[in-house]
Amino acid sequence: MKKLILMENKDQRSDEKIKEIIRKLDWKAFWIGLIGVAVLIAFPVWIADHFWFDYSKTGTFGDTIGGITAPIIGLISALLIYLSFRAQIKANYIVQGQIEKQESSEKEKRELEYVNNLLNELNKEINAFVYRQDRELKIGADAIIQYLNDLNFNFFRFDYSDAGFYKETKNQQYIGLLDILDKLVEILLVSKFKKVDKEYFKSQLQYIVNYKLTLSQDQRIISCKYCGQDHLPLPCILVKRFKLIEARIDFIVPN
Repeated sequence: MKKLILMENKDQRSDEKIKEIIRKLDWKAFWIGLIGVAVLIAFPVWIADHFWFDYSKTGTFGDTIGGITAPIIGLISALLIYLSFRAQIKANYIVQGQIEKQESSEKEKRELEYVNNLLNELNKEINAFVYRQDRELKIGADAIIQYLNDLNFNFFRFDYSDAGFYKETKNQQYIGLLDILDKLVEILLVSKFKKVDKEYFKSQLQYIVNYKLTLSQDQRIISCKYCGQDHLPLPCILVKRFKLIEARIDFIVPN
């Protein structure tokens, strides 16, 4: 609603500018026309009153006046046409700017809606995540945390190489959540959203990552037999994704 009000205010300001240009043009045309009429009336009288002007060499009086005043009328007409073109150019410039601003605003609105839809889709997929531990069925963020805890617990018991990790359907489902998150981050990094909008989405993504999609950072650190580096006892592919996602989220609005 706030954006719609701002757009209406911009439209009103543009309309007022166009009306102001038209008002100025009308006044200029009025004064030029008034001066032209005054000249047309006064000039023949002034010519007739001057005895030094020899009409015997100029043809009839009307032809003389017409020949003298025609350039004046032509000049006034040219000035009026110039003012009309100038006003039209200004009006076109304002209208074009108004159209471009409206298109830019509409584009930003569509992009914001798209990001919101992606964010809603991510939350929907998180809430639909189901994980069974023994006989207990967990749903949503609780299911994801339990799933990650089991990966942690079973790290040394199962094949958690990149190829081995993708063999499990549940692992693929979890990677799908990270893919949606990555897409959101990518859009926000290249978008031209206002800072306040980016800060809002950044806080939302940080909350999702820290409390719904990853384990607490106070877990024990192990020396990984797959990559040779020290990290949480989770599959290397997840540890790499977590680090990359967190770094990219920080760059949405740099501190």
